[in-house]
Amino acid sequence: MIDFHAKLKRPDIKLFLADIPEAITKECCIWRLRKYGIDFKWYDIPYSEDIKFKEKYDFIRCRDVLEHTFHPLKVVKTFFDSLNVGGYLDVDFVFDPQCKKENTPEAQAAREKTLAFIENNFKVLYAKRKTGRYLCQKR
Repeated sequence: MIDFHAKLKRPDIKLFLADIPEAITKECCIWRLRKYGIDFKWYDIPYSEDIKFKEKYDFIRCRDVLEHTFHPLKVVKTFFDSLNVGGYLDVDFVFDPQCKKENTPEAQAAREKTLAFIENNFKVLYAKRKTGRYLCQKR
């Protein structure tokens, strides 16, 4: 977990994590952070995917997530609104037209609009459009 190692090296970093309440990794993640005395704030993501962050962030990492959502464009717009100017977004969006595993048809249908929003509203520093992998900065 990249956030875990970053926090160990830089205790001044404020760590915020989010996932659905039923995520099987949630308890393990919380246990590990508490075991090492790492302070963090956890957000449970509601089914509506209406995420309400109270803070502004310098960096948001969202990997292996968007293809599982029902409203990926809404999620990315929330990230945009939640980033400080100059903040970074590290995101990917798997292309899976067969919607294997937990990937949703809603996400696949919104993939092009979501990637276009990223390309039009961020300064793209790295992109692999085929894999939907982006590192970008809020202007």
